[in-house]
Amino acid sequence: MAISSEALLISAVIQAADHQILAARGITAAMFHTYDSEMKWLESYIQRTGKTPSKQALRSQFPDFTIYKVTDTAHWCEETKKDHKRQALVDLMEAVLTMVDNEDEDKALATITTGVADIQRIANGANTDFDIFERWEDIYAQVSERVDRVRIHGYAGVPTGFTTLDSITGGLQSGWFCVLAARLGQGKTWTGVKMAWTAAVTNHKVAYFSLEQSRFQIGMRVHAFGSRQYAKAVFNPMDLNRGTGFDLRDYKKFLQEMKARHGTGKFYINDTSRGVVTPSTIGAVIAAKQPDIVFVDYLTLLGATSDDWRGTAKLSSEIQSLSQRYNIPIVALSQVNRLGISKEPPGAEHLSQADAIGQDADVVLTMTQRSKTVMKMKLAKFRHGPSGSTWYANFNPGNGEYEEISITDAEDAIEADQEDD
Repeated sequence: MAISSEALLISAVIQAADHQILAARGITAAMFHTYDSEMKWLESYIQRTGKTPSKQALRSQFPDFTIYKVTDTAHWCEETKKDHKRQALVDLMEAVLTMVDNEDEDKALATITTGVADIQRIANGANTDFDIFERWEDIYAQVSERVDRVRIHGYAGVPTGFTTLDSITGGLQSGWFCVLAARLGQGKTWTGVKMAWTAAVTNHKVAYFSLEQSRFQIGMRVHAFGSRQYAKAVFNPMDLNRGTGFDLRDYKKFLQEMKARHGTGKFYINDTSRGVVTPSTIGAVIAAKQPDIVFVDYLTLLGATSDDWRGTAKLSSEIQSLSQRYNIPIVALSQVNRLGISKEPPGAEHLSQADAIGQDADVVLTMTQRSKTVMKMKLAKFRHGPSGSTWYANFNPGNGEYEEISITDAEDAIEADQEDD
């Protein structure tokens, strides 16, 4: 007896850890006739976690299900679609013939019309209906996952290290497209590295795409924050670049200790040393590394089909789609136009090159340096809650210092900086 394409597809997804193929090829549980329960469970698991379940997880739910040694997910997606069409057509013809036998020709004709449309819609991956009354358990599972993460990590999402932002958002959540924006030289990369470091040391996997600086330059910035936390001396990237002002043996010892103490977190840096980075490149890394959060430094340096606002708008849309497809937050760094030059952090309307960036984003975080050591930040847009909150941070990142401070401390530091000048 031939093995069902449905069983082979589920097996291939598990064996290859390639759950993204299901959404990409429009595969849903509605196409499954024999293993529909297994597929519904698989869909629910992916929606809750954003990851492929292990063999053990599947077997714990369906101990009689055989996991076959296949990995060609694309092939079995197409075979499952073909088999679904055949089975759906057979079921439709049987229903229509019964109506004809009962002399109900009008109902038979109507059933043919709607039935064929339904088969085409589902087979083409256009079945996006979600009955919130019938499928309340899926929504409950999402909320339950967030409650568990709050209990374990303190936040439902990935923390950024800025208390005000994390309190309002609950951390950066799965499927969010976030934009971090400022004028040139206002600390965007330092802020991105700070947020990425915070995610990594709270046991999250980070993928950082640096399109302007090398992996070594980003690594040295990470070491500034790491040495502030783990070492007796802070290793400033300026000193590391100059090769002077620090003890090389102490630096090596710190790196060894940081590796031993980093826990389960990961910090993957990707730069342009191996070619142009595009949204497709980012998607491939996400599929391979399965990070919890992605940073793109910065958006308009990604490979685009054109360098005008249309190209930027297309990039923004593609990054937003990646965050939703892989169910992870993606933070893209971007510039602010000249109208956004001010002592106050600009609004989302001041993002440069394309209005689409601000429109696509779930979160827009802007900032401006109020003085040498004080950064003022603003939640310029928050699709899922109140916008407009501002806060201050002590900005001395070369020495590993970049923490939120009170307005009183900020005013005192600004005054001190002005006196020094």
